[in-house]
Amino acid sequence: MLVYTFGVLIALDLLFVLLHVVVVANEKRLFYLDFPISTEVRDFLSLTRDQSLSEYWEYSKSVVTAVLYLMVYTVSRHLVFAVFSMLFLFIALDNGFSIHENAFAFIGGPVAGDLLSFIVIGGVFALALYASWPRRNILAKHGARGALSTAAILAAFAVIVDALSGIVGKVVPKTYALFGLVEDGGELVALSLALSYALALFLICRTRDPQYFRSRAKVE
Repeated sequence: MLVYTFGVLIALDLLFVLLHVVVVANEKRLFYLDFPISTEVRDFLSLTRDQSLSEYWEYSKSVVTAVLYLMVYTVSRHLVFAVFSMLFLFIALDNGFSIHENAFAFIGGPVAGDLLSFIVIGGVFALALYASWPRRNILAKHGARGALSTAAILAAFAVIVDALSGIVGKVVPKTYALFGLVEDGGELVALSLALSYALALFLICRTRDPQYFRSRAKVE
């Protein structure tokens, strides 16, 4: 089930990437793609535009991932999964309302503002994760490490690639489009990975005795 779910999610991600490439190629008249596309349709199919179809797809995956981690928390009672739930809910809200882009926009350039937002917001979640990290239950520790890994992969595209886009793009403006494709396409795939992992944890919780997760003793 998990393999099929992940495969379907990735296939949809690749479809959005393909639609974006077709739209860009049509706009630049590449590969003989010169059929008429309205501005509204072009924006709706683009990966890099606000309120696009792929952005709504990101919202959906982030919210579903948040719900799955909340359900894992209700079974395991390990607070760290509630924190991961809030993290992915924040990601959905951030994508919708551009929170990190606007939080520190007053300090100057967008790159500096984005990095400061990441440091502050990321620091809050890092402290919350540290405080709630499972110390004794081995299964919970492994589950939390995997969840943190998927969040780190997502952050790599959302923060690092985004920062590189702003820095390199100023020097070589033609790279903006490539960085945009890598950033937004990478975020789509990373969210599919995060959702699939959260689903795996939830399915494990459903098949185990809740006490297996709630026990403070080490589980070998």
